[in-house]
Amino acid sequence: MLVESLLEKNWKPSPTQVDVPANPQIFGQIVRNAKVQGISYPSKWTGKKNIAIFPENISENESYIELEGEYPSELKNRRIDISSWKNFVS
Repeated sequence: MLVESLLEKNWKPSPTQVDVPANPQIFGQIVRNAKVQGISYPSKWTGKKNIAIFPENISENESYIELEGEYPSELKNRRIDISSWKNFVS
């Protein structure tokens, strides 16, 4: 039931009616606060794999995320690590 509630396609109406966060939002906060660096989950639209990254949780123990292969030429940063993660958050 927990997985079903986290992956509910039509999650928005119920929580917004009573002004509370939805289960996926609460779960995301728990994961982020647990210092997890990232989590994969299926897209609610396509079922394909998505990745949520919590760059502020990248630690000094040589953790990083780096794009390989082809990428858009206007992309300035291909790597997120302890010294660059702030470039990726707003």
